[in-house]
Amino acid sequence: MASGYAPARAGSARRIPLSAVGESWTIGGMSYTLAFWSGGDSADCGETYNRLNSGERVAAVRPVDAAAVEGAIGDLDRWSRNQNMLYPPGGTAADGPAFDVFMDDQLVVFTGYGVEPHDINVVIDVMRSLGFRLYDPQTLERFE
Repeated sequence: MASGYAPARAGSARRIPLSAVGESWTIGGMSYTLAFWSGGDSADCGETYNRLNSGERVAAVRPVDAAAVEGAIGDLDRWSRNQNMLYPPGGTAADGPAFDVFMDDQLVVFTGYGVEPHDINVVIDVMRSLGFRLYDPQTLERFE
Protein backbone atom coordinates (compact mmCIF):
# COMPACT_ATOMS: atom_id res chain seq x y z
CA MET A 1 0.00 0.00 0.00
CA ALA A 2 1.83 3.10 -1.19
CA SER A 3 0.88 6.36 0.42
CA GLY A 4 1.77 8.44 -2.63
CA TYR A 5 3.32 11.11 -0.44
CA ALA A 6 6.96 12.04 -0.76
CA PRO A 7 8.39 15.31 0.56
CA ALA A 8 9.60 17.66 -2.12
CA ARG A 9 12.17 19.70 -0.24
CA ALA A 10 14.62 19.26 2.58
CA GLY A 11 14.29 20.99 5.92
CA SER A 12 15.98 21.19 9.26
CA ALA A 13 15.95 18.31 11.67
CA ARG A 14 15.07 18.75 15.29
CA ARG A 15 18.62 17.67 16.08
CA ILE A 16 21.51 16.24 14.09
CA PRO A 17 22.82 13.14 15.89
CA LEU A 18 26.36 13.21 14.53
CA SER A 19 27.61 10.95 17.31
CA ALA A 20 24.98 8.36 16.48
CA VAL A 21 25.75 8.44 12.78
CA GLY A 22 29.50 8.23 13.15
CA GLU A 23 32.29 10.57 12.19
CA SER A 24 32.93 8.81 8.88
CA TRP A 25 29.55 9.71 7.40
CA THR A 26 29.18 13.24 6.02
CA ILE A 27 25.59 14.34 6.42
CA GLY A 28 25.98 17.66 4.67
CA GLY A 29 23.37 19.34 6.86
CA MET A 30 20.34 18.24 4.81
CA SER A 31 17.66 16.17 6.47
CA TYR A 32 13.94 15.56 6.34
CA THR A 33 11.81 15.00 9.43
CA LEU A 34 8.68 12.86 9.60
CA ALA A 35 6.70 13.03 12.85
CA PHE A 36 3.95 10.59 13.83
CA TRP A 37 1.37 10.47 16.58
CA SER A 38 -2.07 8.98 17.03
CA GLY A 39 -5.08 10.96 18.22
CA GLY A 40 -5.20 14.65 18.95
CA ASP A 41 -7.01 15.16 15.66
CA SER A 42 -9.09 18.16 16.71
CA ALA A 43 -6.13 20.15 18.03
CA ASP A 44 -3.90 22.51 16.05
CA CYS A 45 -1.34 20.10 14.57
CA GLY A 46 1.56 22.56 14.71
CA GLU A 47 0.91 23.30 18.36
CA THR A 48 0.51 19.59 19.14
CA TYR A 49 3.80 18.80 17.41
CA ASN A 50 5.62 21.56 19.27
CA ARG A 51 4.26 20.36 22.60
CA LEU A 52 5.10 16.70 21.90
CA ASN A 53 8.50 17.61 20.50
CA SER A 54 9.34 19.51 23.68
CA GLY A 55 8.45 16.47 25.79
CA GLU A 56 5.10 17.72 27.03
CA ARG A 57 2.33 15.16 27.46
CA VAL A 58 -0.81 15.91 25.39
CA ALA A 59 -4.03 14.44 26.79
CA ALA A 60 -5.73 13.81 23.42
CA VAL A 61 -2.74 11.91 21.97
CA ARG A 62 -2.61 8.15 22.48
CA PRO A 63 0.49 6.44 23.90
CA VAL A 64 3.02 4.90 21.52
CA ASP A 65 3.19 1.10 21.61
CA ALA A 66 6.97 0.94 21.32
CA ALA A 67 6.99 -2.85 20.88
CA ALA A 68 4.61 -2.61 17.91
CA VAL A 69 6.69 0.15 16.28
CA GLU A 70 9.94 -1.76 16.85
CA GLY A 71 8.34 -4.94 15.50
CA ALA A 72 7.07 -3.23 12.35
CA ILE A 73 10.46 -1.62 11.73
CA GLY A 74 12.18 -4.95 12.32
CA ASP A 75 9.93 -6.63 9.74
CA LEU A 76 11.01 -4.32 6.90
CA ASP A 77 12.53 -6.48 4.16
CA ARG A 78 16.28 -5.85 3.66
CA TRP A 79 16.30 -2.82 6.01
CA SER A 80 18.84 -2.89 8.84
CA ARG A 81 19.09 -1.30 12.25
CA ASN A 82 21.93 -0.16 14.50
CA GLN A 83 20.62 1.34 17.75
CA ASN A 84 18.54 4.37 16.77
CA MET A 85 19.69 4.36 13.13
CA LEU A 86 17.53 2.66 10.49
CA TYR A 87 19.03 1.90 7.06
CA PRO A 88 17.04 1.29 3.87
CA PRO A 89 18.28 -1.53 1.61
CA GLY A 90 21.91 -0.80 0.70
CA GLY A 91 22.31 1.84 3.42
CA THR A 92 25.33 1.76 5.70
CA ALA A 93 26.67 3.77 8.63
CA ALA A 94 29.58 4.90 6.44
CA ASP A 95 27.57 6.03 3.42
CA GLY A 96 23.86 6.25 4.32
CA PRO A 97 21.08 6.69 3.51
CA ALA A 98 19.62 6.46 7.00
CA PHE A 99 16.85 7.50 9.35
CA ASP A 100 17.51 8.51 12.94
CA VAL A 101 14.54 7.09 14.86
CA PHE A 102 13.36 8.86 18.01
CA MET A 103 10.50 7.48 20.06
CA ASP A 104 8.94 8.63 23.30
CA ASP A 105 5.59 8.05 25.04
CA GLN A 106 3.46 9.84 22.43
CA LEU A 107 5.67 10.75 19.47
CA VAL A 108 7.75 8.88 16.89
CA VAL A 109 10.14 10.89 14.70
CA PHE A 110 12.15 9.67 11.72
CA THR A 111 14.82 12.11 10.55
CA GLY A 112 16.07 11.03 7.14
CA TYR A 113 19.54 11.73 5.78
CA GLY A 114 20.15 11.09 2.08
CA VAL A 115 16.94 9.07 1.79
CA GLU A 116 14.95 8.64 -1.40
CA PRO A 117 11.20 9.31 -1.76
CA HIS A 118 10.57 5.54 -1.87
CA ASP A 119 12.31 5.12 1.51
CA ILE A 120 10.19 7.90 2.99
CA ASN A 121 7.01 6.30 1.66
CA VAL A 122 7.97 2.95 3.23
CA VAL A 123 8.28 4.63 6.65
CA ILE A 124 4.98 6.46 6.16
CA ASP A 125 3.19 3.25 5.15
CA VAL A 126 4.55 1.33 8.15
CA MET A 127 3.48 4.01 10.59
CA ARG A 128 0.06 4.41 8.96
CA SER A 129 -0.48 0.65 9.27
CA LEU A 130 -0.01 1.09 13.04
CA GLY A 131 -2.64 3.85 13.23
CA PHE A 132 -0.32 6.86 13.25
CA ARG A 133 -0.81 9.97 11.16
CA LEU A 134 2.07 11.84 9.57
CA TYR A 135 2.87 15.41 10.48
CA ASP A 136 5.35 17.14 8.19
CA PRO A 137 7.06 19.89 10.20
CA GLN A 138 8.65 21.29 7.04
CA THR A 139 5.25 22.04 5.45
CA LEU A 140 3.26 22.30 8.71
CA GLU A 141 0.72 19.75 7.44
CA ARG A 142 -0.80 16.65 8.98
CA PHE A 143 -1.88 13.85 6.65
CA GLU A 144 -4.52 11.12 6.95
